[in-house]
Amino acid sequence: MSTPQRTPCPPTVPGDATAGTPDRPAALVPPAWRLSAAERLVSQAQADRRGAALRLLASHRAGAIDLSIMVATFETGVEDPPPARQACLIVVSSGRTGAVFLSEPHPVAEPGGDAAALRERSACLLAAEGHLRETRPGAVSLLQALPNEGEEWFASALRGAGYVYVGTLSYLRRARGSARTLPGAPAWPEGVRLRTLADLGGLERGRAMLVDLLDRTYEGTLDCPALCGLRRTEDILDSHAAVGEFDTGSWLILERDGRPIGCALVSWCPDQRVSELVYLGLVPRERGRGLGRGLLGAAVRTAMARREAEAVVCAVDASNTPAVSAYRGAGFRAFSGRTAWVKPLG
Repeated sequence: MSTPQRTPCPPTVPGDATAGTPDRPAALVPPAWRLSAAERLVSQAQADRRGAALRLLASHRAGAIDLSIMVATFETGVEDPPPARQACLIVVSSGRTGAVFLSEPHPVAEPGGDAAALRERSACLLAAEGHLRETRPGAVSLLQALPNEGEEWFASALRGAGYVYVGTLSYLRRARGSARTLPGAPAWPEGVRLRTLADLGGLERGRAMLVDLLDRTYEGTLDCPALCGLRRTEDILDSHAAVGEFDTGSWLILERDGRPIGCALVSWCPDQRVSELVYLGLVPRERGRGLGRGLLGAAVRTAMARREAEAVVCAVDASNTPAVSAYRGAGFRAFSGRTAWVKPLG
């Protein structure tokens, strides 16, 4: 009878001294050990974490999510595959961004204690970044993580791995049938008209115009201003277009005398049965004239024109008082909050 072979230990990926020396090395997770790491990456509040992890692996096999940049620390001298202590996953997204996911606190007790958990989470973040740089150079220009408000364990690990806090996002929702009635379509001032990207020939034909318009709307922005300049505007545009199902008829362009002065970009997200207001902005000289509220109203009407849509959702910098006030006035209510952390990869 042949002796069963153990799965070879995964190679250790170099980290960074700024995170402190972890109790266990952060290692790229081989396919045979992914279930163990996936059990740490799914919500630890779930009763059936094994089932949730199996569904995550099935999504990977179906091509819905890429688990190739999964890094973890493992227990040693135990069963094969060994239990994962901490884990990190980077998912490469459109627009050259990398979404970062990190293992939550263990539901019973952190392996090795809280201090060890912090060191190992930071080491996993750095090791995943190192693997990304080595295997997919240039694929990502900005790593981003969105911990829930109050998740200091996540924020501390990000800080230890060199991430920078750029703001707190308030997630807003306006349900169909909201008690707050939107005003009718505004009577735009003379020379001002609202068009769709479809009217302007579609995304590729309108790409240069959109990049220029986005750049101008970012001037003096109160929405996470620390993000300005960290990404190419072309990449940001690609990220916007990748949200949900892209429809040129729901990307609204506001013009004055034929020149674009603002936009409201709406996408349909069928899995959640909501429309998302991906971005809304005006150029500086047009702010404070009531055009933003008119554009917001037009965006909500566009979003809810889809009969299947149960709500329209968006995210706004919680410190952007004028925008928060405008959304509240249009019937939006906060349902969640997250802190935003980024790390440019240069």
